[in-house]
Amino acid sequence: MSRIGDALLSRDLITRVLSAQDRRRVVITITEHGKELVRQLLSRAVPLRGMPKIFSEEEQLCLISQLKRLTLP
Repeated sequence: MSRIGDALLSRDLITRVLSAQDRRRVVITITEHGKELVRQLLSRAVPLRGMPKIFSEEEQLCLISQLKRLTLP
């Protein structure tokens, strides 16, 4: 997991900071650069509503909602 975190950090996609309350914890936050990358990737993705029916309509709406949360400021 830290190898992935290191790669994301080196590409300025996330920040990592030790928790002020518990030094054993690390707080990971997506950067503006990371949010922009997510926006770009989502805009190029196949429209989720057109995907094969492996998800119900309700599951698709939930998934879309969760993905949109990644792109919000």
